Amino acid sequence: MIQKIDIKNTNRLREYKNYAYLSGMVNDLYSNARGIVKKLRGRTLWMINSTASGGGVAEMMPKMVSILRQLNINVEWLVFSPKNKEFFRLTKKIHNLIHDFGTPGFNHDEKVLYETTSNAAADQLEKMIPAHDIIVVHDPQPLGAGAEFIRRNGIKSIWRCHIGLDKKTPNTISAWKFLKPYTDNYDHGVFSAHEYLPSVFKEKYSIISPALDPLSHKNRDISSPELISILYKGGIIKNGHHLHLNPAWKRRALRLNAEGEFIGINAGDGFELPAKFAYISKPTSFGGPRTICCPRRSRRQRCSRGSLLLL
Repeated sequence: MIQKIDIKNTNRLREYKNYAYLSGMVNDLYSNARGIVKKLRGRTLWMINSTASGGGVAEMMPKMVSILRQLNINVEWLVFSPKNKEFFRLTKKIHNLIHDFGTPGFNHDEKVLYETTSNAAADQLEKMIPAHDIIVVHDPQPLGAGAEFIRRNGIKSIWRCHIGLDKKTPNTISAWKFLKPYTDNYDHGVFSAHEYLPSVFKEKYSIISPALDPLSHKNRDISSPELISILYKGGIIKNGHHLHLNPAWKRRALRLNAEGEFIGINAGDGFELPAKFAYISKPTSFGGPRTICCPRRSRRQRCSRGSLLLL
């Protein structure tokens, strides 16, 4: 049910420092960490979430753990992943209600399921984590397990909630009412926005805005032709007249629906490029490069035979 995850190699802090726009932030990080590191000496910070792959938390965790370790903080990562499909459906229901989707209310069996699964996970946590350490539990799935573990040994704790809605509805109220007996046990809460804050954490919370690794592959700059190529190969847009592109990928793009499930995309169904996207792909009559005018860039550029240019 609970597994320790090994962290693969990630970017080093010195790599971020090589970029002028990041070097100041890296220096501030080192400076602010000095006092905290002394207080954490001899203790381990345990990150606990529900999956090692897929989703924003799983993407964030390796980078976060790696950076904290580079600051000389002892950090471990645990994944709480029960095999019970009914538990997964229950926590997905909680997740959806927090986003105002579904039908409010929980029956007795659902409460018992959450309680018994959480208690079993807490049994494992007791065997893995010393009471003088610190746990940081992410999102509702492992919330109950962490709460029971806290109740048993009083370990210092943080609950990090990455989801929320900027308004109260019958659905959101139902979800937070279900979770309140477990959130009460935590020393501190961390949320992505003030609007997401439930009343139980009004006196003990921090706000940390969402962030991504600035050096990750998905954040790199890409050219317009490469962008169009990715959209086509992933099955998001139709082939149309950019015939020079390589064959589409066998594994096509998916999208997340309101129920929290990944489903396929039919090219062209609701995914249209803005009108400002124009293509020049007609081969020249003489077969060589040609000079064209690109209004958007206000300069003349050379365009090879059969190429695509975004205006």
